[in-house]
Amino acid sequence: PSPQELQKIYRLSLFSINMKLHASIFSAALGCPFISLAYRWKCMDFAESVACGDLAIPFGDPHLAERLRAAIDRITADPAEHRDHLTEQISAARLRLAELEQRMVEILSTT
Repeated sequence: PSPQELQKIYRLSLFSINMKLHASIFSAALGCPFISLAYRWKCMDFAESVACGDLAIPFGDPHLAERLRAAIDRITADPAEHRDHLTEQISAARLRLAELEQRMVEILSTT
């Protein structure tokens, strides 16, 4: 699918289940709650950065199926709450990024 088709799919989805980091980032950026089947710690780190660490499950977890079911149940119990939470977290991350960008410009302007 094209990026535009993926956008539409994510926006129409209740949530996504992802094995790749960039799929979780894309989902989060579009306000679609995600469950990360974390194959590396960077997946866990991203989920933590948007306060969704409980929705990142190490792929090698011996209780993967149970934890996945529990994560699905949490999201489907109140999807609007999860979307709102994610939207707030992404907005806050964008503000932090803008502040960092401004500081970098200031540093580079003084050298």
